Amino acid sequence: MWKYLYDALLQLLTSPWASFLTKFAKQGRLVRDVFFNDVYQYSGIILFSVCIISCLLYYFYFNKKFGKYYTKRSWFKWMFLTSLLVGVLTYLVARSCVSSFLCPTTPLVAWLSVINFLYGLVLFLIISLVCQLIAIMVRRLFSYDLSPMASRTPF
Repeated sequence: MWKYLYDALLQLLTSPWASFLTKFAKQGRLVRDVFFNDVYQYSGIILFSVCIISCLLYYFYFNKKFGKYYTKRSWFKWMFLTSLLVGVLTYLVARSCVSSFLCPTTPLVAWLSVINFLYGLVLFLIISLVCQLIAIMVRRLFSYDLSPMASRTPF
């Protein structure tokens, strides 16, 4: 399912695979197969792992230990930096997967990293809501404060 979300947006932003396959016959088919079998999976793994780790660090480590990240501005900065890290890692990993091909794959990889950047923004928002819900439930049920900030997600 995940690779179809990537593929639909990638074809919408660049060009359909059919036009890529007509320009670069054999290489194009191999590039498409590498995208479907490797690049999309690595992109999803990078997206979920970086967003989850970053969100957990933000709410349950940095805010609890240092306490200076209570502003909306720092939350948006952290979300932007997390998504930027996701985009850069996606670009580097995808570029290494398709580096052996002679046909131009840089636009495909660049747009895929932009797509992953946007997905990173959305996923960070969703994980923030989950962290907020967990912190509120733990505080109400067990009278224990996991993180002072997690119950006050800034939006």
